[in-house]
Amino acid sequence: MKKIALVLILWSFVFSGMAGAKNFKGAEYRTNDAFLYGRFEVRMKSTPVEGVLSTFFTYFDGTPEDPWATNKWNEIDLEVIGRYRNDVQFNTITPGQTNHVSHIWTDFDPADDYHTYAFEWTPDYVSWYIDGVMVRKQTGSHIQTITRAQKLMMNTWNPAYTNWVGTMPVSSLPAFTYYDWVSYATYTPGSGTFGEGNNFTPSWKDEFDTFDESRWSKATHSFEGNNCDFIPENAVIKNGKLILCLTNPTNIGYIDITAPTFLYGRQQDTVITVQFSEKIEKTTAELVANYFINPLTIKSAVINPDSAGVTLITSKPDTSKNYMILIKGIKDRFEVPNTLSSVYKSLLKVKPVTFPLWVDVGSTVANAGYRADQEFLPSTEFGYSDGRNQKVDTAISGTEEDVVLQTERTGIVTYQVRVPAGKYKVTLQFAEKYYSQAGRRVFDITVEQSSVKKKDIDIVDLVGGNSAYQTVFESVSVSDGILDIHFSAQESEAFLAGLKVEYTGALTQVENDNSMGENSKQIRLLDCYPNPFNGSTTIRFEINQPESLSFHIFDITGREIYKRILGPVESGVKTLNWDGTTLNGLTASSGTYFYHLRGTGISPSGSLTYIK
Repeated sequence: MKKIALVLILWSFVFSGMAGAKNFKGAEYRTNDAFLYGRFEVRMKSTPVEGVLSTFFTYFDGTPEDPWATNKWNEIDLEVIGRYRNDVQFNTITPGQTNHVSHIWTDFDPADDYHTYAFEWTPDYVSWYIDGVMVRKQTGSHIQTITRAQKLMMNTWNPAYTNWVGTMPVSSLPAFTYYDWVSYATYTPGSGTFGEGNNFTPSWKDEFDTFDESRWSKATHSFEGNNCDFIPENAVIKNGKLILCLTNPTNIGYIDITAPTFLYGRQQDTVITVQFSEKIEKTTAELVANYFINPLTIKSAVINPDSAGVTLITSKPDTSKNYMILIKGIKDRFEVPNTLSSVYKSLLKVKPVTFPLWVDVGSTVANAGYRADQEFLPSTEFGYSDGRNQKVDTAISGTEEDVVLQTERTGIVTYQVRVPAGKYKVTLQFAEKYYSQAGRRVFDITVEQSSVKKKDIDIVDLVGGNSAYQTVFESVSVSDGILDIHFSAQESEAFLAGLKVEYTGALTQVENDNSMGENSKQIRLLDCYPNPFNGSTTIRFEINQPESLSFHIFDITGREIYKRILGPVESGVKTLNWDGTTLNGLTASSGTYFYHLRGTGISPSGSLTYIK
């Protein structure tokens, strides 16, 4: 007993020393008892702060003789990473600290509202649920190694691993994760009342009306890879909620006296996007008088879907100048709102991508007409947010683009491209170079909307190893300015080797089919030749009824740069010539342009590439 006591004292000293060295203070809530199997359920709202985790998990935390239990590791995780708006991560960690990570795309932002999450742990499987629906299940042989009784835990902390969780803006603190209730049901196969196969029996539920010391403890430690230490003051019970806080060392607990911080502003012609450190209040965010850019006129201000950014529309800027923006009066969403007094900063002047966009994902150099890969940042127009580069110099069958498919970004969850509102063809390219058996790597892909999804992609099963494979998403609609591609790993890690993005039309485009309707006015675009072009090009289209039309050209920012009134046009196949050498008397530059034919209730569109 003396030896055990000495070990506990030594570990307490180490933890206390580690805690004192950390610049941030987090919180962890853990049960006093450990559980072997069962159904664990929570209703929670995560934090939206990049670089911060909101968790619900079970963990075998060792014994006094072996506190870290390195070779006996048992853990079941449900983690929400603040950098993602539509993602939840699941993991089982087995002896040898082996991870079995999986992701799921969600049609909601976990930080916007409360949702119910659960996982079932049995000798044969671990399965995860969101709002009552099973979304992932692991049944591999590793499940049989999860045999140790584990404590149920929740914590909010900022990992040191930025390639996993991103970089936490210190100005975004404090960060809060809210827990409405937690419940536990014992594993009673054959005699339960709910869960899969009715194999679980409710045991207890905590509504967090008070701190139940007989059930819970507040952690007071830290660990390697954790940039904060856990303190009891940051685990708060208030208004029937458990609130876990991540703070600086001074303002601890559930308080927020920090006004929103202006992180950056991106200027692209007349469109300016300003981003703040936290979710902001809509009324002040959309008040035009709270923004000033001399000498531009701000015409409108609309809060973005993430509630932490605002899109401004201004008068025409001088492209040779760099502009400053003054922002004031923006409030956050805390119980007693904090108000940004004023800030005056430069805007990032960005250059939009041209289409088609080809990216050699995972490569730091351009190859065979493909652009080099890069991180997705405020200053970049496309890139990855996570994962790591890998390269294998092996021949890839079924392609002449070996150099592209030999590199990849593995462990990827999201890839993003800034695009004008419109419809796009998205091609994703792969070659499995590490596994030779089917079932070793399986993942789902979601592009923009839940209806645009491809499931159970297993490259080896589809085409074999070291073979080219591509999947195409046709007519993807993007209205918020960012094309989002999400990878949900089921087995092993998702990866991406190449990306192609092509503009195919405006969101208002009439979906043309092979037959022209007789009772409604329709225009079907045929072809453009040449395209790409230098000088002039000819556009062919078919109209089924006489109509008065106009012809419009827009640049990549959505700015109209050319207009021609065609007047009445008779039905039939028509041709239209456009000379791209001048645009309203100005010399055209190389790049992608979008054209529209406008009539009464019809506005089909296409894209042209001008090469100077």
